Amino acid sequence: METIGVTRIEPWFVFDDDTLVKDLFYFDKLMYSLGDKASLENLCNSFPYGADKFKEKMEEIEKLEKAGLISEIPKDEKYEHVPSIKEALKHKVEALDMVRKFTTKEKSIEEVFLDFLERFRIIGQLDARSESILLNSVSQNSYTPIIRGNYRNFSEKAIYPHSPVLSVLIKKFPLVSNKIELEDLIAFKNDPDSQLKLFRLKEWVLEISKKDYTEKEIEQKIDYLLQEYTKQLELHKLKYSVGAVESIVTVSLEVLENIVKLNFSKAAKVLFDLKKQELTLMEAEQKMTGRELAYLYKLKNRSSS
Repeated sequence: METIGVTRIEPWFVFDDDTLVKDLFYFDKLMYSLGDKASLENLCNSFPYGADKFKEKMEEIEKLEKAGLISEIPKDEKYEHVPSIKEALKHKVEALDMVRKFTTKEKSIEEVFLDFLERFRIIGQLDARSESILLNSVSQNSYTPIIRGNYRNFSEKAIYPHSPVLSVLIKKFPLVSNKIELEDLIAFKNDPDSQLKLFRLKEWVLEISKKDYTEKEIEQKIDYLLQEYTKQLELHKLKYSVGAVESIVTVSLEVLENIVKLNFSKAAKVLFDLKKQELTLMEAEQKMTGRELAYLYKLKNRSSS
């Protein structure tokens, strides 16, 4: 079973610095809806740098589609007999109601523009939630709407009966350029250590989602656990580095001497002791506070390297 993120390409996303690649570090794949591409392009072209932003985002989508990492949600899918169709339609109605309530009365140009973008994003997220409900009804994969947070004047809790854990977590992911080599992305995702850490992170998200934490509480918990894990891991790494250097300095001559004397068993034992220190570090990592967020730590270090 694959974990697939569902999103909508809308104006706010086009002007935002966040990329689809960033979401792919958590999800196996992405599915998106675009609506009327020509209308979106015309809208973006009416703002400074909008044309360049639109072109950049479309190029990213095309690049990821060719790699098989994202795909557009089929527009001709038939859902008439899906049991959850009523729940999905409810979100469609909420989206239409939000469009209907948009007004420019007694607002400055800046307020109108911000309100316009905010409503577009909320409507897009309602659409992503609706599509996720329908896709989960007809597929064995797990589809999750990508909710990028609450916005001014709107109560997300009233609109989205979902846990905010994933929304807060992905915000903590480092910014990733859409110029990233896809081979590097795929290699990172296919690395056995990355896969284990991501699986552990997804299990943590599942457990935390069962509790009624606010976004601020979740953010505090993530920051605390990540800080604890970082502190413990780097301390153990320092101990390992010191121990390894000490061992190499003290045993190198012994290894050479035993090899010269053809005493390979003793030479092998010395080398094995070095390997044991590395294993001790790995075992210690399994017991560290915050190890559930080891994937986030690895992502941050990958980004800074």
